[in-house]
Amino acid sequence: MILNQNIQKKAYSSDYISKNMLDEDFLNVFQQFRLFQVVLGSCRIDARYRFVTTPSLYQKLYTVVIITLVFISYSGMICYAYKRYENMNYFYAFTSMNTIAHFIFYFSSIFQSRFYCNKENVKFYVKLSQVDKLIKVHYNKIISNVIKRMNWITLLALFLVICFIVGTVCVTKNPYLLIPVTVLLITHSTVLTEINFSANLIVYLGLHIQVISNMMKRHIETVETNLAVEEFSVFKKHFLKAVGTKTCNLNEFGLDDYLKRIFTAFSNFQNVYKFQIFLFTSKVVLFVVLTFEYVLLTVQTNGPDRLGLLILVTLTLTDTIGLLILCLCYEAFERDIREVKLVSIKAMSICHTGPLRDKAKIIYRTVEDTFPHFSVYDMWELDARLFIRVCNVVTGFFVTFLQLTYL
Repeated sequence: MILNQNIQKKAYSSDYISKNMLDEDFLNVFQQFRLFQVVLGSCRIDARYRFVTTPSLYQKLYTVVIITLVFISYSGMICYAYKRYENMNYFYAFTSMNTIAHFIFYFSSIFQSRFYCNKENVKFYVKLSQVDKLIKVHYNKIISNVIKRMNWITLLALFLVICFIVGTVCVTKNPYLLIPVTVLLITHSTVLTEINFSANLIVYLGLHIQVISNMMKRHIETVETNLAVEEFSVFKKHFLKAVGTKTCNLNEFGLDDYLKRIFTAFSNFQNVYKFQIFLFTSKVVLFVVLTFEYVLLTVQTNGPDRLGLLILVTLTLTDTIGLLILCLCYEAFERDIREVKLVSIKAMSICHTGPLRDKAKIIYRTVEDTFPHFSVYDMWELDARLFIRVCNVVTGFFVTFLQLTYL
């Protein structure tokens, strides 16, 4: 009995390790984001020595300490606002509401990413690595290098925003403001980094989708020009050509299975990040409205806190840009899938027999039956129209505020 249990434990352990043991190159793709999130205490996984697990107890305790310090700092900011705006109830109410809202969004985001869905995060990384393994041998880190550059650009943009705000505070020569501003930047960066990371993940999956369409396009070109070749360059006439020019044998490459794994990874991505996107969209709507109201209040009463207004406008603008980039990335992802569908139709119309036609039929049916839609709890779908809807909502609030203020 005991011997059988030990055998089962060893079998389970080896299977667990084989599934969660990822390639070093794959883990390095998003290493920049993970390191930044480790500092913020919001990293979803613990990736060391090619082994991916849930965050350790010490990492979770580190996150609890950061949350506690943020809570104490925000409480101090509310007490300071009460003393500063003792005779200005509107400014005190707005500052308190703004501070509480920031903390609620921050706590909800970091709790969901760090404590709530640990197993789902590990599962998502495993599914993503399975997609990467199908193409790594053939394309020599082509997609990985593109994503790494995007990660650096995204983090550099966020770093410039942080430097601008800190530099503005330093110009005022008020060192007491550095502590609350630093805490505010920590909470803001935690939420915004999650969204930027999710946008780059969508681009990552979209580039894999482009591989399928480009492979089929190149094979169609060989059929149309009567070139009897089995191997061809995938990235010919494509912006990824500068990164690498590996070739691939279509007869040995399962395009249909490749697409199914991409859709499976996207399904896991949706389950993991839909709460973050719901939270971030709500935050953008709320803070755009609050910022506009605060601008009207400052202009109308000649408010004293011009520095706070500048910081609030800057942070709200970065959130709005982050939402716009997220919507555009997903719109590009959907366009890549539609292109794969069109290319599969063209392949079936040209190739009446052969492996390409068989794969194209399966790809067409897969896209037709399981087209991925990012639904946020069945309330709205993530696409380019979401940003337009957000603009329509906040514009309605703007008009209402202007009427109540000046009419």
